[in-house]
Amino acid sequence: MSDYSITPSAKSVFFEVPLTDPLTANQGRLDIWQGTLTMIAERPLLGWGLGCFPFAFPAFQPDSLARWFINHAHNDYLELAAETGLLGLTAALLAVSVLFIACLRKLHTAERRHFQPVGAGALAGCFALLIHSTTDFNFHIPANAILFAVLAGIALVAAAGASGWEEASAHISFNWSGKLAGTAAVCLIACLAGAAALSPYLGRNYADKADNYQQQKKYEAAAAALEQAMHYDPGNAELMQAMADQFMFQAWNGEQRKRRLYLRKALVWQEKAVAACSVCGEFMSRKAYLLGQLGRHEDEEQTLWAALRLQPADSFSNYRLASLCLRKGKTAQAFQYFRRFLALSNPNRLGMVLDELAAAGAEIYSLGRAVPATAAFRRTFAAWLRKKDKIALALRELKLAFILEPDENNALAYLRLFRRRTDAAAALAETGKYLSRFPDSLRLLEEKAVLLEQLGRTTEAMFVYQTLQKSAQQAGHAAAVRWYLKLAQLHAADKSPLEAVAVLRQGIKKYPDEAQFYYALGLHLRSLGRRDEASAALQQAVKFAPENTAYRYQLGAEYQRAGLTGKAFMEWDKCLQMQPDSKPCQAAMAKMEEAQAGLPRELLRYELGPPAEFENQEKEIRYFLHIAAKYEELARPAKAEAVLRWGIGKYPQEARLYYALGMLLRQTGEGGKALAALRQAVFFDYDKAEYRRQLGEEYQRAGQPQKAAAEWRVCLTIQPDFAECKEGLEQAE
Repeated sequence: MSDYSITPSAKSVFFEVPLTDPLTANQGRLDIWQGTLTMIAERPLLGWGLGCFPFAFPAFQPDSLARWFINHAHNDYLELAAETGLLGLTAALLAVSVLFIACLRKLHTAERRHFQPVGAGALAGCFALLIHSTTDFNFHIPANAILFAVLAGIALVAAAGASGWEEASAHISFNWSGKLAGTAAVCLIACLAGAAALSPYLGRNYADKADNYQQQKKYEAAAAALEQAMHYDPGNAELMQAMADQFMFQAWNGEQRKRRLYLRKALVWQEKAVAACSVCGEFMSRKAYLLGQLGRHEDEEQTLWAALRLQPADSFSNYRLASLCLRKGKTAQAFQYFRRFLALSNPNRLGMVLDELAAAGAEIYSLGRAVPATAAFRRTFAAWLRKKDKIALALRELKLAFILEPDENNALAYLRLFRRRTDAAAALAETGKYLSRFPDSLRLLEEKAVLLEQLGRTTEAMFVYQTLQKSAQQAGHAAAVRWYLKLAQLHAADKSPLEAVAVLRQGIKKYPDEAQFYYALGLHLRSLGRRDEASAALQQAVKFAPENTAYRYQLGAEYQRAGLTGKAFMEWDKCLQMQPDSKPCQAAMAKMEEAQAGLPRELLRYELGPPAEFENQEKEIRYFLHIAAKYEELARPAKAEAVLRWGIGKYPQEARLYYALGMLLRQTGEGGKALAALRQAVFFDYDKAEYRRQLGEEYQRAGQPQKAAAEWRVCLTIQPDFAECKEGLEQAE
C-alpha cells in the first residue's frame, strides 16, 4: 500500500526508532478509526477545526500506533466528522445526496436517451470514489478531488442535456441588470477564492526558500523568507514553528554569547505556534525543550505535562519528564516515564536510561522496573548487566527474555552466558534441556559440540560436527565453513592429520573459493612435510583473500623454508604495507635484514623484489638516484655504481644520472671515469652551473687548468654570482 499518511514521528530528530508500517497489519486502520471515534465523541457538533486532525489525533492515539505520526484517518467521513463535527459531515452528505438524487431523477425521465450512459458513467465514478473514501483519504489527494469534481460536472451536464436544453434554460430568465449583478457576484467570489487559494501557495513558496537558505547556513535570509511566508499566510502555526526552529538553529550554530538571545526568540515564536494550534502536542513538546534549555525547569515540567496530555505517545516528552522527576527525587514516577519512553523507543536507548538511573543512585537490582517486558529489551538489559559484571542478574534477564519469546536465539544467548559462569558439564546438561525443546536447532547443536570439546570428549564432538555438516546447506556458508574447520582441527588434535586434510579437501570441493580452507590445508600439509603442496595451498589462500596478513606471513615463511628469499621478502613486505604493526612480519623482516648484512627494507625490495613500476620517467629517475644514495650511505659504492649504470642504460641522455655517477667515482678515486661521467652530464645539460663547476674541479685535479678555467668561465656566464667558480678561476689565473 502506498503510504501517504503514516510517517515516522518527528521525534526521530531526538531518538531513532526502527518502525514498521501499522497499516500493513489488518488491525492498523481499525485502531485509527477507534481513536478517531473517540476524538469525535470529545467534540461531536463542531469538531476540532478543519485541517487539525494530525495535530489533535495524538491525544486519542491508541498504544498500538504509539510510534507513528498519523496524518489522516484513512476514512474521509470520519476525518470530516472529527474536523467539522457532525454538522459538517451532515452538510457534506446532504450535498452529495442532492447531486445523486437530482441527476438520477433527470436521467431516469430523460427525453434524450443518448445522454443516459454518459451521466450514469460519471455518477458511477463518483460513487466509486465515495466508496473508496471509507478506507482511504481520497479527497485529501488533489488529483482524486479534482477527478470527483469533473465527474460530478459531467453528470450534471448530462442530466441537463437529457431533460432538454430548452427546458433547462427556460428556468433561467434574468434581465440585464440581474445578469450584471450575477456576473459581478461570480467574479467577486472567484477573486476571493483565488486569493484564498493563492495565499497558502505563496507562503509555502517562501517557506521552501527559507529551507534552502537554512541548508546554506544563511540564517538571516531564512528568517526574512519566513517573515514573508507569514505575511501571505499569517495564521499558519507550522510557519511559526519553522521560525522557532530557525532561531534554535542559530542558537546552536551561531555565536556562543548570543545563544540565550536566540533561544528566547525561538521561545517567543514557539509560544505563538502553540497559541495558533493549541491541540498540537508536538508544538507543546518543543516549547518544553526550549524552556529546559533556558533553565526554566518548573515551567518546563508544567509544559511537559500539557504536552503529554495532548500527545501521550511523545517519546521525547516522556524522557524529559522522567529526567526531571529523577532530579527531584520522584523515583517511582521517573521509572514509570522511563519505561514509557523505552516502550516508544528501541532497545538501543536502554543503556542511556540505565546509566542515568545508576548515576542518580538507583539500586541496580531495581533497574528492571524501568525496562519494558519484551525479549529485545531484556536481552539489552542483560548485556548492560554483563558490562557491570552482574552475571547472575544478566542470566535472570536472559531467562526472562526466553520466557517472553521462547526461540533459539534467546536460548542460545542464555546458554552462552551460562557456560561462562558455570563448568562445562553443567552447561552441557542445560544445553541438552533446550535441545530437547528445539531438536532441529543447528546453533544449539554447535553449542553442544563446543562443550563436548571443552570436556575432552573429542570423539563425541566430532560426531556432532559430522552431523552438522550434513545440514551445511541449510545453515549457510559461514556456519558450514566454521564446522569443516572445527572438524579438521579436532582430527588434527586427535593425531589424525590425514583425516584433517581429507575433511579440508572435502570442504574445498564444496566451497572452492573459500580462503580459510586453503590456509588450514597448507598448515596441515606443512606439518606432514609436504612442502610443495603446502606452498600451493597457501598461494590459493592468498589469491582468494589478498588482504589477509596472516595468510601472507605463512606463505612468506613457506617460501623462506624453500630458499625463495625474494618471494618471502615480497610477501612480508606486502604484509607490512597492509598492517605495519604486524609483529610476526616485523620479526621475519628483521631476521632477513640481518641475514642480508643489515640492508634496510627498501634496498631489500630493490634487490629481491621484481622491478618497480612507475607512472612516468621522472619518478623512475628519482628512484635510481635515491637507491644509489642509500647504497652510498651504507658504504657500498659498487652497488651504487651498478644502480646508476642501470639507470643510464635505461635513460642514456639523463644528465642527473651521469652527474651522480661522476661524484661517486670521484669518491672511489677513479678520476678518469669520474671526468668522463661529468663531461657527459655537462653535454646533456650544458646550462647547469653546478655540473660545470664540478667538471672544472675534476679538470683541475687531472692537471688541466686551462680546461678547468674554461668551464668556470662558462659557469659564471650562466650564474654570475657563483662564488666557488669565481674563487677557482682566480686561483687558476
